[in-house]
Amino acid sequence: MTNYKMDDQHEYLESYLSILYKTPGYKVCDNEFPGDLPYSSLDWLAHFNAIDVTIMTPLNEWFCGIKDNDVVIEKGYWHTQTHPMYIITGNHKGHRNIIILKGGWMNEN
Repeated sequence: MTNYKMDDQHEYLESYLSILYKTPGYKVCDNEFPGDLPYSSLDWLAHFNAIDVTIMTPLNEWFCGIKDNDVVIEKGYWHTQTHPMYIITGNHKGHRNIIILKGGWMNEN
């Protein structure tokens, strides 16, 4: 597990995921409560294999549509995808929010 503070890796990860979030076609699930997830998003979660987990304190109050002091970012793969996937979760006032993003448009490993 990685815990980023204010450093270059943190800023890069926050910037990269913010770009993916704002770019059409990269959101699989957008700011859903776990009980409200559509079946297609549950399928993504059920077949997700995490390879890295990061706890991050975003530079801004809102990060990818989630308002929280800290967010958890899971990087991994869906069973049939070759590009990385990101599951971002945060809790604001007792409500957990989930964002699922498809990566792969930059040289990621």
